[in-house]
Amino acid sequence: MDLNSFMRELTRVRTLVERFHQRLQAEAAPQESPLAETVAELGTALEGLRVAEEEIRVQTDTLVAAQEQLAAQRERYRELFESAPAPYMVTDPSGTVTAANLRAVRLLGIPHEVLIGRPLVMFVVAEDRQRFPEWLGQLSSSTAAPECTLRLQPRRRQPVPVAVAVHVARDEQDRVRELRCLLRPLPQRPASTPKNGDQATDTQPAADRPAAPAAAPQLPAWSDLTVVLEEIVAAASALLRADGAGLMLISEDGALQWVTATGVNVQAFEQAERDLQEGPCIEAFVHDRVVGTRDLSVEVRWPRFGQVAAAHGFRAVLVAPVSLDGRPVGTCNALMRAPRDWHEADHGAIRGYATVLGRLIGLAAEATSKGRLAEQLQYALDHRLVVEQAKGILIERKGLAPSEAFALLRRTARSSSRTLVDVAAEVIAGRRL
Repeated sequence: MDLNSFMRELTRVRTLVERFHQRLQAEAAPQESPLAETVAELGTALEGLRVAEEEIRVQTDTLVAAQEQLAAQRERYRELFESAPAPYMVTDPSGTVTAANLRAVRLLGIPHEVLIGRPLVMFVVAEDRQRFPEWLGQLSSSTAAPECTLRLQPRRRQPVPVAVAVHVARDEQDRVRELRCLLRPLPQRPASTPKNGDQATDTQPAADRPAAPAAAPQLPAWSDLTVVLEEIVAAASALLRADGAGLMLISEDGALQWVTATGVNVQAFEQAERDLQEGPCIEAFVHDRVVGTRDLSVEVRWPRFGQVAAAHGFRAVLVAPVSLDGRPVGTCNALMRAPRDWHEADHGAIRGYATVLGRLIGLAAEATSKGRLAEQLQYALDHRLVVEQAKGILIERKGLAPSEAFALLRRTARSSSRTLVDVAAEVIAGRRL
């Protein structure tokens, strides 16, 4: 019962008591009778409750006014945070982003909903990630660590060097509660400096100046295509009425690695093929044809992989090779949790999506020389380095074998409903599993 309902009930009871008291007086009941005394005492008590009611109403109004004032202050602080003239982020003690203002979002070129909940180390260039856990470790014993200089990888742009200043917020037990990071972009280092006397000035006639070399075309960073790839894979899953879908691409060492998937289990499915070196994706890639199976649990072509796939809850799979210039560069797969017979229409649909994915990769490759394709695909799979680094840390820290380290990362990701890359980035940032 809320306060207003209680007050209405109290008023109703007081009215009934007053009416009863009036009836006693009308019937000329002796004033000294126990009933009359009881009614009088009840009336006094109800009057006291009425006074308390008024006090509670005043206190309630005061509390509501204070809450509204507090909400207005919070909104002002939020507006100040969002409109701050410098990039500003807040992370938890492990470095996972919990808040970011507009300048930070613009700096990284990443949608706000994608940035929140991701480890900050994921947006640091691979060469600088080694220093990140050490820097985070310095924060546990101070309220402000030395300013750290690192390079962030924005979407659709070159890496940006920034100086990161951090204030450490602690709770009553002096435990780190959150990290408040101020990002200060640093001037870009010039590519080259001409020698004295060699630099063309504005006073030099244009006809006498050497022709400026044409700018080399830039291949879009793979992060630019991530959202598009995710949408295509998700659309393939929906069209085929599948329980999951994923995309694997060839890396520089010639092995297939997952790029995007509709869930953590699909990622583990694809990684299992790489670890075991058998499965439908590898067969589709090697033989450049669509491969499907009704039930992996009884599939004799890949006995070891069938058991692993069943452990992840997948039974049926349909895979098509993704080709570029007539050569396979990856696979697109659709997965089912129950046995399923794949029909010719399903084969045609997944071939169509594989063709779209191949053309998308081809458009990216055409922006530069074809000889750099392997390098660009390796860049596309750069986030996989996070997993490998995390495995190395676990191997050294816990004395695990590589397969055991990966299994620990995968179990942690599945149990917490997070991606394998997110868990790996947290291990790199210093969080213990």
